[in-house]
Amino acid sequence: MRKQLLFLTGALLLAGSVSAQFRFQSNEGIGQTYKDTLGTYSFLAHFNTTKNVTTYNETTISFAKCQTQRGLQVKVYPDETSTTAVEAGDFKCNNYGSNGNPVYVASTDSLINIMKKHMALNETTADSARNQYWKPAACLFDVVKGDTTNQAFGCYPGQYKRVEYGFQINLTGFAPTTDISFTMDTYDAGNTGLTASYDLIVFLGSVSAANAVDTLENFYVTGSGKKVVKLAKELGIDSARFNTKVYIHIITKGTASPIAKDSYDPIVIFDDFMVEWGAPSWVAPAVTSGEIYNQGGTGIYSPFTVKENIGYVQVYLKDKDRVSSLTIINDVEFPPSKYQFLDSAGVFANDGSGNYTVPVAYTVTRSVLNQESGNYSDSYLTIPAPAAKTDDDIMVLMTFTPKTSDFTERIEVNNGVRFWWDVQTKGYVGLDKTTLRTIRVYSTNGTLVLEGATQPVTLFNSLGQCMGTFQAEQAARGLTVQPGLWLVKTQEGAVKVLVR
Repeated sequence: MRKQLLFLTGALLLAGSVSAQFRFQSNEGIGQTYKDTLGTYSFLAHFNTTKNVTTYNETTISFAKCQTQRGLQVKVYPDETSTTAVEAGDFKCNNYGSNGNPVYVASTDSLINIMKKHMALNETTADSARNQYWKPAACLFDVVKGDTTNQAFGCYPGQYKRVEYGFQINLTGFAPTTDISFTMDTYDAGNTGLTASYDLIVFLGSVSAANAVDTLENFYVTGSGKKVVKLAKELGIDSARFNTKVYIHIITKGTASPIAKDSYDPIVIFDDFMVEWGAPSWVAPAVTSGEIYNQGGTGIYSPFTVKENIGYVQVYLKDKDRVSSLTIINDVEFPPSKYQFLDSAGVFANDGSGNYTVPVAYTVTRSVLNQESGNYSDSYLTIPAPAAKTDDDIMVLMTFTPKTSDFTERIEVNNGVRFWWDVQTKGYVGLDKTTLRTIRVYSTNGTLVLEGATQPVTLFNSLGQCMGTFQAEQAARGLTVQPGLWLVKTQEGAVKVLVR
């Protein structure tokens, strides 16, 4: 049965307040694999640990704690209204915002014996209550008894009924190419003789009623066998919507049997969480995630123009397959930054002819001083996420105060793949009169013609607004403009032209 939103407990909302997800990296301890194959990425949490199973003897217990890489949690509550979970101290996995430690055990019987042994070994100390056998325990269990090569994640509920599992996968900035899939099965029927029904609730972006995609009531009933879940298919949505934070909550109120120390509800296990995706990439500059382009200022100069002692540096960016917002952050700790974003007319797209004349919508968030810390927040420019996957070819203008010597300042650029750019400009000593004499600028029939330029040409109207940057070859053929006074600038010089 499907309902728009069955219920949201306070504990469930609290669990979603932490922003943490499966770390996309391989890890043998918890059993997960991450692959990057020529820009196609895949993640699989198979829970097949390389740890040795937990063992004990007459005097010691060797716990096989399998540290998670975030992204999964399980909480068990003493009743239907409590917001405080109960757990055995050595079996914690209660917050997908931190690394939990489910313990690898061979079976439910083995687990209970381990917990009883711990109580006996510590019966004269306060530690005797740490792992009482009626307390919940997050574990990796051998899926098949005796097979130490195949484990799955689950929780022994102890004497309690209400169990809430949570999983988080963050695909923000990526383009999913498959559904999110996983399996759910009954590992142990328990000893109550009853079944438990689990509900599925999925949120996109954050855990809130407004962001709940759907609630599927009775999504899984214990004893019904293995369920292979294709999440988008179950929800009746396009898997492309998973290009954000995906929160998967699977919860039960348990059986109707009374709470008793030697009684436990059915145990479910989860396995093989898998998803594949494509990521955006940078074409120009051709950089990868985490790279610093032109680090330290190695001589990769960005072109600029100067108008009334204000410089306008041009940063050209080309990417592929962007699905999230594109942000540029001024990466200095304190202002004033050398480079400043323009509030308007500061981003232009290629018009298809190599000229950057198409205005691009964006917003600018200015740096703000925190009076308490004395620090400034970041200043950043944001181009919003596109309606569909897109390729960008843009020019970003930033202002600066020209100097006679070269200087460099770092910006951070992120379209889902983040890199840093040490933007470097040459020293400026004013207009080169010799160069000006070699450039011919004139107007004819409503067009501006610039002959002899070797650098991109930038046009400013009489209000000082940048109206676009053009390749020198295009300017030589003529630029169609409105009548009026225009300032034509290249890195080689500047001139005013009246177009009638």
